[in-house]
Amino acid sequence: MKQWCLFFVFLVFCTLTFAETTSAGVLVPRDVYVGDTAVVSFTAVIPNTMFEMGFERLLPKEDIPQTNTARIDEVRVRYREGDAEIRIQFIPWKSGSLELPPITVEDHQIIPPTVTIASLLDRDGITTPAPSRSPLLIPGTTYLLYGGIIAFFFVAGLLWFLSGKFRTWLISSPARRRVARRVKFLSRELNMLSRRHRMDSTQWFSRLSLSLRRYLGLYFAGKDDAYVAATGKELSLLAAVVVEHPAITEHPATKKWDHASRMIRDLFTQIDRARFGGLDTGVSQEGLLDSVRELSRTLEDIATYDIS
Repeated sequence: MKQWCLFFVFLVFCTLTFAETTSAGVLVPRDVYVGDTAVVSFTAVIPNTMFEMGFERLLPKEDIPQTNTARIDEVRVRYREGDAEIRIQFIPWKSGSLELPPITVEDHQIIPPTVTIASLLDRDGITTPAPSRSPLLIPGTTYLLYGGIIAFFFVAGLLWFLSGKFRTWLISSPARRRVARRVKFLSRELNMLSRRHRMDSTQWFSRLSLSLRRYLGLYFAGKDDAYVAATGKELSLLAAVVVEHPAITEHPATKKWDHASRMIRDLFTQIDRARFGGLDTGVSQEGLLDSVRELSRTLEDIATYDIS
């Protein structure tokens, strides 16, 4: 008799403790994958409820159980006549059959229906994962790759630039290369002198005289040190001799030669007076530089005429 009494008490306890789920769950969306947000709805009978029909409430966050297989975000209960509709919003963490933990509603344990979570492998038509592959880049070599790309473009650009320079050098004749070398030399010297206005005047005129001698050495003898020790008077005589040479006298550019010889004499006369006689008052340094440039243009025009 006592055993029957204990069994009856147990049935009453279960009736009061566990609520009966009266319908299969409806899963929205129908195909749910791991990591998706889904909602399962079902009905359950809650005995002796204190809420009226049509009342809807959310369970407190602290009353919502959690498991390692799913995260339950929300549990909504809507009371109806004779039962209650329960909606559970969750995110599954595993595929296959998923059993959500029991939900406590008014001290009654409600067991949600089992839901099926689809697998990404099934959606792609793959039954087994692909075998692991080695990475395309060895870890730690990303910066080496970027550096190699930059170095490649730098070397390619440098080769393109040098090839253009080399091609120009091959096309040009030896005479034109000598003209370019002389012009570049004199331009560098005159630019340096034009930036040194604060230099002592004696040093400035001395440097101009040396630069002009070296240029004339390149022009007449092919060596910049050919007339370094020559005086202005000697260079003037050299210019006169060059102009009076029979080959020059009959040259089509004789007038330019005559003009160049006079410019050489005048330039060295002004430079020597300023250097040794102290007669630099009224002498324009920029004017002398312009005169040297004009002399260079005249001489190189003659040289270019010979080349053509």
